[in-house]
This record gives sequence, C-alpha cells and structure tokens, in this order.
Amino acid sequence: MPERARPMDRPPAYDIACGDIRKNARERIRVNVHEFNGTDCVSLRVWFDPGNAHRPEEMRPSAKGLTVAARLIPEIVAALIEAERQAIGAGLLPLTNGGTAFKAEG
Repeated sequence: MPERARPMDRPPAYDIACGDIRKNARERIRVNVHEFNGTDCVSLRVWFDPGNAHRPEEMRPSAKGLTVAARLIPEIVAALIEAERQAIGAGLLPLTNGGTAFKAEG
C-alpha cells in the first residue's frame, strides 16, 4: 500500500478536478479529489446550468452528490467495475474495451 503523503508534502488545501461527465443537457457530474476539514476526500457532484449559460464556468454545484474519504476509492472502483459487469451481463451496456469501460493504466 502506498505511503500517504504527510501534510507538509502538499499544499494545505487542494481541489483537483479529475473528470467532468455529461449527465444531460443541463447537468454534469464532476469528480474531484480534495481536502475537507483535514480529510482527504473524493466527490462526485452534480453541477447544473442555472439558466441559459451553457458554459462550464457558469455552472453551479447542486446538493446532489457524494463525498467520501479518499481511502475508499479502491473499494468504490471495485464496486463500479462489478456494477458494469452486471449491467453488461443484463444487456444494459455494450461490451467495450475487452469487457470493461474502465481503462487499466500502467
């Protein structure tokens, strides 16, 4: 298991954008790694277009979403991979990337 960075090894507060997924015409799901009250977190939050902006810089966060401790990322990814496998098996998703939409990096 990788050693966790000591607080002195990084800025006191951080917010790293990791993904921006189109949910529908007015909403996006944003994935961020950030610090909240001294805890390393990952958030999946729905951002919405408040009117006629249609520009990412004009979007606002909604109350819809999930924030959990960053240490749970491996378990969440494993559960999502299983959800994808089940959805493919049920015919809800096409088979992609040799069986998974998740890309292995290496």
